Amino acid sequence: MLIKHSLYYLLARGVPGITNLLATIIYTRIIAPYEYGQYSMILSIVNICNIVLFNWIRLGLLRYMPSYTDKRNNILSTTLVSFCTIILLTAVLGSIGYFLIPLSEQFHKLFILILIMLWAQAFFELNLELLRSELSPIKYGFVSTAKSIITLIFSVIFLLLGSGFVGIVWGAILGFIFSFTIQIKKTWSNARLHLIDPALIKDFLIYGLPLTVIFSFGLIINFSDRLFLVYFKGYTEAGLYSVAYDFTQYTIILIMVVINLASYPIVIRTLENEGMEKAKIKLIDNITLLLLVSLPVVLCMTILNNQIAMIIFGSRFQETASKIIPVVTISMFLLGIKNYYFDLAFQISKKTTLQIIPVFIGALISVTLNYYLVPKTGIIGAGYSAIISYSASIVLSYTIGRKVTPLPIPLKDVAKILCATAISGLVLFSIRNYSGILAFLFQIITLITIYSFCIGLMNVWELPRKLSKLMKKKVSMGN
Repeated sequence: MLIKHSLYYLLARGVPGITNLLATIIYTRIIAPYEYGQYSMILSIVNICNIVLFNWIRLGLLRYMPSYTDKRNNILSTTLVSFCTIILLTAVLGSIGYFLIPLSEQFHKLFILILIMLWAQAFFELNLELLRSELSPIKYGFVSTAKSIITLIFSVIFLLLGSGFVGIVWGAILGFIFSFTIQIKKTWSNARLHLIDPALIKDFLIYGLPLTVIFSFGLIINFSDRLFLVYFKGYTEAGLYSVAYDFTQYTIILIMVVINLASYPIVIRTLENEGMEKAKIKLIDNITLLLLVSLPVVLCMTILNNQIAMIIFGSRFQETASKIIPVVTISMFLLGIKNYYFDLAFQISKKTTLQIIPVFIGALISVTLNYYLVPKTGIIGAGYSAIISYSASIVLSYTIGRKVTPLPIPLKDVAKILCATAISGLVLFSIRNYSGILAFLFQIITLITIYSFCIGLMNVWELPRKLSKLMKKKVSMGN
């Protein structure tokens, strides 16, 4: 089931990922690093507010939907009213801040834009989490794809009209709005005030608020580097760093998110229906597939960083991107392993308050290192700060998490994956100096071929048997 759902979600997130990658290629050829830095800062503010204000609702919906299949309208009504309450609260507080806080005219305009984008993004992500909780990867993919394509079309139009980075923001807003309107009538039409469950709101808060605090500290690690770069070095440095950071989000993090999207609901349903011992089998599948798929991507991005920078980014971004991509890739890999495996120990046991400790320590390390390293070493210092912060968080998550829910680690398969990665890396390193698009395609094909051969030869995770079984099932269904 995990392979099948992962393939569905790969298509569901893959097309939007490719679209976002195409957007990066286009944006870096039209706007300057200074403008990309401004755009990145708006995204940072929106993402932080989105997590702090709305994430507890999405987390509660994802966690408790499997238990409310016979009371679907109750949980939907409770979710929608909770969401609208936060919208109203932000509108009131935003209006007060707009009129009372002395701001420049330009920031006043951006303030309104940020608020609109926050509401649109929050509701869009709420609809995605609902589809995910109902194990609907095809619908999930349709909505995600529609959003990314609409965003790209409008953003490019606005950029060509000379609107700069503000045009990209408006493109994203329109992408959110047009894509979730497809779902509104079908999903929320049965929501009613009298169906609200106060006890469920309490469950949402108890489960979701600690995780929201955790994710907020995680955002400090994720965005403090850019904030310090803006403060100490300016928007241009932040833009150069952000474009490489965003690229890793559309590649390695995207792949790890796909696996998590497929595996987490399966783990929770198995835990609810069959108990912890059966759930541990699903957890082994989760970590194995995470490593199996992500490590060759890490190889590609750390060894072929120069080729990637030349092909993907505009000329003003290439030199800096080639230097920072390997560092950011490693930090993103560490983040993915922590978020999508080791942190599951706290979520499964519902002891999410303990998860605050590792992420708080990581955030503290991140702020401290960025404060000292960014003024001296700039972008590279920001990248190494992220690696050290995420490494510390992983160690603490594993150490504390094993006391509440010991997560299984399939050492034999992990060793095989590392061996296959090492062999593939040596081969790829030997041909790294060839340049050009055709050479890059040859290098990628070589990596995939060598890695797949090693994985099959060592029978990692019994993958050949599982793929064969999946293909036979597809063939039989076709007949």
